[in-house]
Amino acid sequence: MRVHGSGIYIAAILVGVLSGLICVAFRYTVATICSLRPHLFNHSNPLIAHLAVFSTIFIMLSATGWIVRRFPKASGSGLPQTQALLFGRRVYDKPFTYLLVKFAGGIFSLCSGLSLGREGTSVQMGSLTGYITASVLKLPPGKHRHLIAAGAGAGVSAAFTAPLSSSILIMESLQKVTITTTLICTLLAGGTASIIAKFITPGNIYDSIGVAMPANPQWQLMLLFVAMAIFFALMGRFFSTLLEKGKLIYARSGRSALFHNLLLASVTWTIGLFFTGMIGGDQTFLVKESTINSYLHPGIAGHPLLTSLINILILTLIIIIVSAFTILSHSSGYPGGIFLPMMTIGGLLGKLFYDLQLLIAGSWLTVSTEVPASGTLSGYFMLIGMSAFFIAVVRTPLTGFILISEMTGHYEVFFPTLIVGILVYYLTQILKVTPLNDLLYDFMIKEDVQQPQRTTIYIDAGYGSYFHNKVCGELTLPQGCRLVEICRMEKGKDGKPVNRKIPIEPQLAIQEDDSIGIEVNSSEIEQLYRALASFGE
Repeated sequence: MRVHGSGIYIAAILVGVLSGLICVAFRYTVATICSLRPHLFNHSNPLIAHLAVFSTIFIMLSATGWIVRRFPKASGSGLPQTQALLFGRRVYDKPFTYLLVKFAGGIFSLCSGLSLGREGTSVQMGSLTGYITASVLKLPPGKHRHLIAAGAGAGVSAAFTAPLSSSILIMESLQKVTITTTLICTLLAGGTASIIAKFITPGNIYDSIGVAMPANPQWQLMLLFVAMAIFFALMGRFFSTLLEKGKLIYARSGRSALFHNLLLASVTWTIGLFFTGMIGGDQTFLVKESTINSYLHPGIAGHPLLTSLINILILTLIIIIVSAFTILSHSSGYPGGIFLPMMTIGGLLGKLFYDLQLLIAGSWLTVSTEVPASGTLSGYFMLIGMSAFFIAVVRTPLTGFILISEMTGHYEVFFPTLIVGILVYYLTQILKVTPLNDLLYDFMIKEDVQQPQRTTIYIDAGYGSYFHNKVCGELTLPQGCRLVEICRMEKGKDGKPVNRKIPIEPQLAIQEDDSIGIEVNSSEIEQLYRALASFGE
């Protein structure tokens, strides 16, 4: 199938530049402010300094709460909000205002210390940038979604410096249908944003995780991968259930905003005192954990078995605290993603799995002779755990395989993440784990009471598609759908292209690049969008 209208690709690169600059500025600002935490939570600070830190956290959370109440579409992780924008379920009458408040709200919520990730905010800011760009360029409505998706991909790419997996994530988790034009736009925008991210934030903190590859026979490793997949499928099911219940309990608590902000501030401040790196979705916490072989001081270490049990108990406690704090933070509905905290949990679970198998089976794993000075088997399992837990909860296997390799730069673990990831995806399907974004999206639209009964969505008619050259009177659409509008780019009197609305007539033929407005029942947008979008491809 040929792809026409190369101008949309130039627009996608522009969206990549703009989204990259905005999201990298957001990433840099958050990282700079968060770097002050070790000084703010220093135990040698006087009591008045700690009280000042608590007050600052509370003020930031209160400001975030005000933003969310005043601009409800700026709340949450950003992925379901972007999906609603793609589907036409949500429309922004003041997109630039929402871009600003999402930027400010994301900084407040992450810098306050909540266990949230920068990627969710970046996705929504990127999608809004694409939406604004399409409006400024006066593109037909059907082409808006290409730039919305491109901006969302650029946001993920700027957050993770991962251009390929960012494009796959948009197709796999948000759009859930592969459209050639959208995919190319997303790749172009993601690659552009990644280049900008590389220039401004060139370092990779995950380089500090040393990886040693096991040299055991493949059949032994396959048995280990099966056990690991079962472990992570169960952990993913457990976490998804807790997250869903946590959001429901938080939403139905009936408590005041003051109570919620005091609760969040108290939990954040307390955890910050004892585990400073754990708050704010900080990646340095996971990297630091990868270097810890034992939580006990060498002087008090006793019997090896007892020492191992104590280490496992302490690590389990840390995982429980991080998981509970992440669920509480995300349930608040404050701006911020959940991917980075989940990767921290996944890495810690990978380390726990390694310690458990070491306790049960002993030192049966042999290490390859080609090992970096800092390489450990623990680091190997942590990276696999990051990917496996991501796939178990988000249920996007292609993204999970590639994202961890791209983000961390450890391509040597790609094959084991592929094997474990495939098994995890299959097992979570058996366990009926709801994909994370579907869970969050369903929760969001249940709370959305402003949606009209009927909604018009716009589809771009591609060359050679079902819509191309079809006569309106002969057009067959799914039940409940009605053709209401066709937008066509034509030359105006001054020779410049003008977007015109063409009256619907039975003998009117749909041309290539027409934007077709189709009215559907709002309750069926998600199911019909994918079918109609495929008709335009």
